[in-house]
Amino acid sequence: MNDRRRRPGLTLVEVLVVLLVLAVLIGILLPAVLSARQKARQTQSKNQLKQIGLALHLYHDNYFMFPPESTVDQTGRMHHSWITRSLPYYDSSPLYNSINMKWSWDDPRNAPKFRSRIPNFYIPDVSPLTDTSGFALIHYAANSHVLRVNTALKIHEITDGTSNTILGGECRDNFVAWGGPNNTRDPARGIRGPTTFGHPFGDGVQFLMADGTVRWFATNVDLRILKPLSTPAAGDKPVNGE
Repeated sequence: MNDRRRRPGLTLVEVLVVLLVLAVLIGILLPAVLSARQKARQTQSKNQLKQIGLALHLYHDNYFMFPPESTVDQTGRMHHSWITRSLPYYDSSPLYNSINMKWSWDDPRNAPKFRSRIPNFYIPDVSPLTDTSGFALIHYAANSHVLRVNTALKIHEITDGTSNTILGGECRDNFVAWGGPNNTRDPARGIRGPTTFGHPFGDGVQFLMADGTVRWFATNVDLRILKPLSTPAAGDKPVNGE
Protein backbone atom coordinates (compact mmCIF):
# COMPACT_ATOMS: atom_id res chain seq x y z
CA MET A 1 0.00 0.00 0.00
CA ASN A 2 1.14 3.59 -0.74
CA ASP A 3 2.04 5.61 2.28
CA ARG A 4 -0.30 8.63 1.94
CA ARG A 5 0.22 11.14 4.65
CA ARG A 6 -2.40 13.74 5.39
CA ARG A 7 -1.18 17.29 4.91
CA PRO A 8 -1.48 19.14 8.19
CA GLY A 9 -3.78 22.22 8.29
CA LEU A 10 -2.60 25.78 8.76
CA THR A 11 -1.19 26.58 12.11
CA LEU A 12 -2.65 29.37 14.21
CA VAL A 13 0.30 31.58 13.35
CA GLU A 14 -0.22 31.01 9.62
CA VAL A 15 -3.91 31.81 9.91
CA LEU A 16 -3.12 35.04 11.71
CA VAL A 17 -0.59 35.96 9.03
CA VAL A 18 -3.16 35.36 6.27
CA LEU A 19 -5.76 37.47 8.09
CA LEU A 20 -3.20 40.23 8.61
CA VAL A 21 -2.32 40.24 4.90
CA LEU A 22 -6.02 40.40 3.98
CA ALA A 23 -6.60 43.27 6.41
CA VAL A 24 -3.68 45.19 4.91
CA LEU A 25 -5.00 44.63 1.37
CA ILE A 26 -8.48 45.76 2.37
CA GLY A 27 -6.99 48.81 4.06
CA ILE A 28 -5.13 49.67 0.89
CA LEU A 29 -7.95 49.01 -1.58
CA LEU A 30 -11.00 50.23 0.36
CA PRO A 31 -10.17 53.98 0.23
CA ALA A 32 -9.61 53.70 -3.53
CA VAL A 33 -12.94 51.89 -3.97
CA LEU A 34 -14.80 54.44 -1.84
CA SER A 35 -13.12 57.31 -3.67
CA ALA A 36 -14.10 55.88 -7.05
CA ARG A 37 -17.67 55.39 -5.87
CA GLN A 38 -17.84 58.96 -4.60
CA LYS A 39 -16.51 60.32 -7.89
CA ALA A 40 -19.11 58.28 -9.76
CA ARG A 41 -21.87 59.74 -7.54
CA GLN A 42 -20.61 63.27 -8.12
CA THR A 43 -20.36 62.75 -11.86
CA GLN A 44 -23.92 61.41 -12.10
CA SER A 45 -25.25 64.19 -9.88
CA LYS A 46 -23.35 66.74 -11.97
CA ASN A 47 -24.96 65.41 -15.14
CA GLN A 48 -28.40 65.57 -13.52
CA LEU A 49 -27.82 69.17 -12.50
CA LYS A 50 -26.88 69.95 -16.09
CA GLN A 51 -30.14 68.37 -17.24
CA ILE A 52 -32.06 70.58 -14.80
CA GLY A 53 -30.19 73.59 -16.16
CA LEU A 54 -30.93 72.58 -19.74
CA ALA A 55 -34.63 72.14 -18.94
CA LEU A 56 -34.78 75.60 -17.37
CA HIS A 57 -33.06 77.16 -20.37
CA LEU A 58 -35.41 75.37 -22.78
CA TYR A 59 -38.32 76.69 -20.73
CA HIS A 60 -36.78 80.17 -21.04
CA ASP A 61 -36.39 79.72 -24.80
CA ASN A 62 -40.09 78.94 -25.02
CA TYR A 63 -41.50 81.51 -22.59
CA PHE A 64 -38.67 84.09 -22.59
CA MET A 65 -38.34 83.76 -18.82
CA PHE A 66 -37.45 81.23 -16.14
CA PRO A 67 -40.40 79.63 -14.32
CA PRO A 68 -41.42 81.14 -10.98
CA GLU A 69 -40.43 79.21 -7.86
CA SER A 70 -44.13 78.55 -7.37
CA THR A 71 -47.45 80.17 -8.14
CA VAL A 72 -49.94 81.33 -5.50
CA ASP A 73 -53.59 82.15 -6.12
CA GLN A 74 -55.58 84.99 -4.57
CA THR A 75 -56.49 82.85 -1.57
CA GLY A 76 -52.83 82.23 -0.80
CA ARG A 77 -52.92 78.60 -1.90
CA MET A 78 -49.74 77.31 -3.52
CA HIS A 79 -50.29 75.76 -6.94
CA HIS A 80 -47.26 74.50 -8.85
CA SER A 81 -43.49 74.44 -8.55
CA TRP A 82 -40.75 75.43 -10.96
CA ILE A 83 -39.98 71.75 -11.44
CA THR A 84 -43.55 70.96 -12.50
CA ARG A 85 -43.53 73.75 -15.08
CA SER A 86 -40.29 72.50 -16.60
CA LEU A 87 -41.34 68.82 -16.74
CA PRO A 88 -41.82 68.79 -20.55
CA TYR A 89 -38.12 69.48 -20.94
CA TYR A 90 -37.08 66.40 -18.91
CA ASP A 91 -38.76 64.07 -21.40
CA SER A 92 -41.68 63.95 -18.98
CA SER A 93 -44.35 65.46 -21.22
CA PRO A 94 -46.89 62.64 -20.64
CA LEU A 95 -46.69 63.22 -16.88
CA TYR A 96 -46.95 66.98 -17.35
CA ASN A 97 -49.94 66.62 -19.67
CA SER A 98 -51.72 64.52 -17.05
CA ILE A 99 -51.53 67.35 -14.50
CA ASN A 100 -54.32 69.91 -14.37
CA MET A 101 -52.54 73.21 -13.77
CA LYS A 102 -55.81 74.81 -12.62
CA TRP A 103 -55.78 72.64 -9.51
CA SER A 104 -53.14 72.82 -6.80
CA TRP A 105 -50.43 70.19 -6.85
CA ASP A 106 -51.77 68.43 -3.73
CA ASP A 107 -55.41 68.55 -4.79
CA PRO A 108 -56.76 64.98 -4.57
CA ARG A 109 -57.35 65.04 -8.32
CA ASN A 110 -53.68 65.91 -8.97
CA ALA A 111 -51.94 64.27 -6.02
CA PRO A 112 -51.38 60.79 -7.56
CA LYS A 113 -49.30 62.36 -10.35
CA PHE A 114 -46.90 63.85 -7.83
CA ARG A 115 -46.16 60.49 -6.29
CA SER A 116 -44.34 59.58 -9.50
CA ARG A 117 -40.62 59.12 -8.87
CA ILE A 118 -38.31 60.75 -11.39
CA PRO A 119 -34.84 59.12 -11.23
CA ASN A 120 -32.98 62.23 -12.41
CA PHE A 121 -34.20 64.09 -9.33
CA TYR A 122 -32.35 61.76 -6.95
CA ILE A 123 -28.69 61.93 -5.97
CA PRO A 124 -27.31 58.35 -6.24
CA ASP A 125 -27.44 56.29 -3.01
CA VAL A 126 -29.32 59.05 -1.14
CA SER A 127 -32.63 58.57 0.63
CA PRO A 128 -35.46 59.13 1.37
CA LEU A 129 -37.15 59.10 -2.02
CA THR A 130 -40.67 59.92 -0.79
CA ASP A 131 -42.15 61.83 2.11
CA THR A 132 -44.61 60.49 4.70
CA SER A 133 -47.52 61.23 2.35
CA GLY A 134 -45.98 59.28 -0.48
CA PHE A 135 -45.06 62.32 -2.57
CA ALA A 136 -41.87 61.83 -4.56
CA LEU A 137 -38.97 64.00 -3.40
CA ILE A 138 -36.21 65.87 -5.19
CA HIS A 139 -32.62 66.13 -3.93
CA TYR A 140 -31.98 69.47 -5.64
CA ALA A 141 -33.25 72.99 -5.02
CA ALA A 142 -33.21 76.35 -6.76
CA ASN A 143 -31.56 79.57 -5.61
CA SER A 144 -34.18 81.58 -3.69
CA HIS A 145 -32.74 84.85 -5.06
CA VAL A 146 -33.34 83.78 -8.68
CA LEU A 147 -36.54 81.71 -8.69
CA ARG A 148 -39.17 83.46 -6.57
CA VAL A 149 -42.89 83.09 -5.85
CA ASN A 150 -45.09 84.51 -8.64
CA THR A 151 -41.99 86.06 -10.20
CA ALA A 152 -40.49 85.09 -13.54
CA LEU A 153 -36.91 86.23 -14.06
CA LYS A 154 -35.49 86.83 -17.52
CA ILE A 155 -31.89 86.10 -18.45
CA HIS A 156 -31.19 89.72 -19.40
CA GLU A 157 -32.17 90.65 -15.84
CA ILE A 158 -29.23 88.63 -14.50
CA THR A 159 -26.93 91.61 -14.87
CA ASP A 160 -24.23 90.15 -12.64
CA GLY A 161 -23.68 87.59 -15.41
CA THR A 162 -25.04 84.08 -15.80
CA SER A 163 -21.61 82.57 -15.06
CA ASN A 164 -21.51 84.55 -11.81
CA THR A 165 -25.00 83.58 -10.58
CA ILE A 166 -26.06 80.34 -8.90
CA LEU A 167 -29.26 78.85 -10.31
CA GLY A 168 -29.54 75.83 -8.00
CA GLY A 169 -27.65 72.98 -6.44
CA GLU A 170 -27.51 69.77 -4.44
CA CYS A 171 -29.22 69.39 -1.08
CA ARG A 172 -27.74 67.54 1.87
CA ASP A 173 -30.99 66.84 3.74
CA ASN A 174 -34.57 67.96 4.39
CA PHE A 175 -35.71 67.24 0.84
CA VAL A 176 -39.12 68.41 -0.39
CA ALA A 177 -41.60 67.01 -2.91
CA TRP A 178 -40.68 67.94 -6.46
CA GLY A 179 -44.23 69.09 -7.11
CA GLY A 180 -44.49 71.17 -3.96
CA PRO A 181 -43.67 74.83 -3.39
CA ASN A 182 -40.77 76.25 -1.39
CA ASN A 183 -38.12 74.19 -3.14
CA THR A 184 -35.50 76.91 -2.89
CA ARG A 185 -32.55 77.60 -0.61
CA ASP A 186 -30.26 80.55 -0.05
CA PRO A 187 -26.64 79.90 -1.13
CA ALA A 188 -25.56 82.97 0.86
CA ARG A 189 -26.18 81.00 4.08
CA GLY A 190 -23.25 78.74 3.32
CA ILE A 191 -23.23 74.97 2.94
CA ARG A 192 -22.92 73.66 6.48
CA GLY A 193 -26.49 73.41 7.84
CA PRO A 194 -29.25 70.83 7.27
CA THR A 195 -31.45 73.28 5.36
CA THR A 196 -28.68 74.70 3.17
CA PHE A 197 -27.17 73.38 -0.03
CA GLY A 198 -24.61 70.58 0.26
CA HIS A 199 -23.51 67.26 -1.24
CA PRO A 200 -24.68 64.37 1.01
CA PHE A 201 -21.43 62.42 0.72
CA GLY A 202 -18.85 65.08 -0.05
CA ASP A 203 -17.17 67.90 1.78
CA GLY A 204 -18.79 70.56 -0.38
CA VAL A 205 -21.52 71.04 -2.95
CA GLN A 206 -22.10 71.14 -6.70
CA PHE A 207 -23.85 74.31 -7.82
CA LEU A 208 -25.67 74.78 -11.11
CA MET A 209 -24.79 78.20 -12.51
CA ALA A 210 -27.23 80.25 -14.56
CA ASP A 211 -25.16 79.65 -17.70
CA GLY A 212 -25.77 75.89 -17.38
CA THR A 213 -22.34 74.93 -16.06
CA VAL A 214 -21.80 73.06 -12.78
CA ARG A 215 -19.12 74.07 -10.28
CA TRP A 216 -17.85 72.42 -7.09
CA PHE A 217 -17.45 74.48 -3.92
CA ALA A 218 -15.78 73.20 -0.74
CA THR A 219 -17.67 73.28 2.56
CA ASN A 220 -15.36 75.97 3.93
CA VAL A 221 -15.92 78.31 0.98
CA ASP A 222 -15.79 81.96 2.02
CA LEU A 223 -19.25 83.53 2.30
CA ARG A 224 -17.79 86.56 0.53
CA ILE A 225 -17.69 84.32 -2.53
CA LEU A 226 -21.13 82.75 -2.10
CA LYS A 227 -23.10 85.92 -1.33
CA PRO A 228 -22.30 87.72 -4.61
CA LEU A 229 -22.90 84.48 -6.55
CA SER A 230 -26.32 84.20 -4.91
CA THR A 231 -27.72 87.47 -6.24
CA PRO A 232 -28.53 87.94 -9.94
CA ALA A 233 -28.44 91.71 -10.17
CA ALA A 234 -26.78 93.25 -7.12
CA GLY A 235 -23.80 94.62 -9.02
CA ASP A 236 -21.39 92.84 -6.69
CA LYS A 237 -18.46 90.54 -7.40
CA PRO A 238 -17.06 87.61 -5.40
CA VAL A 239 -13.97 88.27 -3.30
CA ASN A 240 -10.76 87.93 -5.31
CA GLY A 241 -12.88 88.12 -8.45
CA GLU A 242 -13.92 84.44 -8.19
